[in-house]
Amino acid sequence: GGSSPRSGVLPPVGDTGESVSRSGEVASSLGESSLGGSVLPIEAHRARIVAQILAHRVTCVEGQTGCGKSSMVPVFLVDDGRA
Repeated sequence: GGSSPRSGVLPPVGDTGESVSRSGEVASSLGESSLGGSVLPIEAHRARIVAQILAHRVTCVEGQTGCGKSSMVPVFLVDDGRA
């Protein structure tokens, strides 16, 4: 149940109600990351994103501006020992 109609497609990152300001900063109520800044919405999807990248030749990550797509996906892969 609950699986996506298309294999390998994840819902857009940042569509879970997190508050993102115009400058891209996530509301401080989300906590702190290991990098010393606010936890970005993409962090909640870390394991699924890494799994999708490992399982598919091409992975598109969609999310709101400031959710952490371009800054955190490479960090996820380095932390996982894949980059």
